[in-house]
Amino acid sequence: LLTTMSSGSGEHYCYDTPKDNPTQRVCEIANTPGGRYTYYLHRPGWDVGVLGGLYNPFYFNQGVAVHGYQDVPVTPASHGCVRIPMHIAEYFPTLVQRGDPVYVIGGTPFEILSREPIAAPAPPAAA
Repeated sequence: LLTTMSSGSGEHYCYDTPKDNPTQRVCEIANTPGGRYTYYLHRPGWDVGVLGGLYNPFYFNQGVAVHGYQDVPVTPASHGCVRIPMHIAEYFPTLVQRGDPVYVIGGTPFEILSREPIAAPAPPAAA
């Protein structure tokens, strides 16, 4: 299945992880790693993650997914996901299923620039 898409932009970005009660701030370079993967999770509708909203995402490599996006330029522009037009994202989950292979050709490995612990919030002062 081939379609219009955009992938990792190569720009630097940072995020706090995990999503609930983050303990780390991670900075990476936005890449889509090459390799053979399998689809493992579909989230219907909007799935809001640490980097924003993904429409109808189908995940295939950690937090990397094929998902709908309003703007799909012809050059790489995402944090590593594969953007597809919204109208294709509507029916894309009917074309693939969990366990189907995903091949990313010519991708660049994840490159982590830094990992820093996030200080736990101070306990509330005693009254």
